[in-house]
Amino acid sequence: MHRVSSRLAAVLALALIVSCSSDSRATVRVRNDRATKANVQFKNAAGNTSNINDVSGGSVSPSLDVDTGPYTVTAVIQSESVSPTVTFTAMKGATYTVVVVTGATPTLRVDTP
Repeated sequence: MHRVSSRLAAVLALALIVSCSSDSRATVRVRNDRATKANVQFKNAAGNTSNINDVSGGSVSPSLDVDTGPYTVTAVIQSESVSPTVTFTAMKGATYTVVVVTGATPTLRVDTP
C-alpha cells in the first residue's frame, strides 16, 4: 500500500509541474521593421503590463512569456508622434509576434505561426 501511495504522489507531483509549465502561458516577441527604436507595452485586461523595450530597427526581440487572455499592445517609436495600438487574445501555448510595420504612419500587426 505504501508503494502505491508513493507512486500516486509522484504522479500527482509530475502533473502539477507540467500544469505550471510555460506551456500554459503564451509567448510574445516584437519584430521592428522600422528604422528607429521601439518600446512596446503589453497590457492585459486586469491592467497589468509587460514591456519589451529598446527593440532596434530591423531586429527581433527575445521572447517573453505572458498569461493568456486579451491584450492591448502599444508601441512608442523613436522620433514618431503617433503611438500605434493593436489588440489580440493570447491563447495557451501560442506564440505571437507583434510587428512594428513600416510606412508613413506607424502601425502594429500581430502575426501567429
